[in-house]
Amino acid sequence: MQMYSLPPTFVINLNERVDRYHHIQQQFHNWFSPVERISAVRMTPGWKGCTASHLKCIQLAKERDYPWLLITEDDCLLMEDGKRAFRDLLPFLWLNRDRWDIFNGGLTWVNSTSVIDIEKRIFQTKGFQTHFYLIHKKAYDTVLSGHSLDSTIPIDVFYRDNLLIWTTEPFIAKQMPGESDIVCEHADYLGQYADAEVILSNMLLANATATATATATATATPAP
Repeated sequence: MQMYSLPPTFVINLNERVDRYHHIQQQFHNWFSPVERISAVRMTPGWKGCTASHLKCIQLAKERDYPWLLITEDDCLLMEDGKRAFRDLLPFLWLNRDRWDIFNGGLTWVNSTSVIDIEKRIFQTKGFQTHFYLIHKKAYDTVLSGHSLDSTIPIDVFYRDNLLIWTTEPFIAKQMPGESDIVCEHADYLGQYADAEVILSNMLLANATATATATATATATPAP
């Protein structure tokens, strides 16, 4: 298998949200790759600042010639087994990086989904959220040239509509409920994450059942 390097991790954090930074330090304590704080951009409406912050991260990754990069937001909530699950998927993701632009650790409102790998529980899908995602070098320019601060759509909408997105189930990370700096009110998407996981799990089960049935039928069919 081709060798790969562990992706550096950027954490987007507003200067005044010290509470959020303390949270993310706890979440990524003993993380397996360097974690660097990136000062978030404050703009109105909030989604424009979010977009600017993510573009800032990707531009920096391009300038540093990173092969790939994990971008997280300061309200990222790692699932209990998220660290191990993500680390275990990295070799597969690196080997197949020509087939995806973004690997997202947790999405809401998933649709247009197909199963990529049953054993590793990998899907290609469309959905929202940018709290935990891996992006590789070949996708940097796609984002930087295709999306700008003049855009009228949030960056996760651009990702959904223009990039190949992979995810896994159970999710690696979700967005922590709390006061959102983007919508300026309390936000809780845990129910939407749960709904998305059910959709993915059911699709995986249906796919595995169909595969097993096809295999059994082929085995039982006598040779001519």
